[in-house]
Amino acid sequence: MVAVVRSLMVLLLAQVLLEGATGLIPEVGRRKYRESGKQTPQQSESFLNEFELRLLNMFGLRRRPTPSKQAVVPQYMVDLYRMHSANGDHSTKRPKSMGKHAERAASKANTIRSFHHE
Repeated sequence: MVAVVRSLMVLLLAQVLLEGATGLIPEVGRRKYRESGKQTPQQSESFLNEFELRLLNMFGLRRRPTPSKQAVVPQYMVDLYRMHSANGDHSTKRPKSMGKHAERAASKANTIRSFHHE
């Protein structure tokens, strides 16, 4: 769950920095960002904190979610994560729990869903 939230934050931050979703940043923040060619670390931290709060508000959250210690991650999701986080190293062996064409299909995927029922 934490990895998913971080991934979303990284993607949305990239959108903002590329001016694809500047509506998330207040006008004052946009002007400050444009006017100051370089930002101090404190300004950058403040900018990121404000962005994170806006992002959390968009999802209806007051703070970062913290997954339960009893959270169950299916093995195929762990394998999929490892396969994609190998930094582009295609020499890594495909996990046995993945299907024959899993690598090709997963490389085209942009969304992964998993459901766990007890």
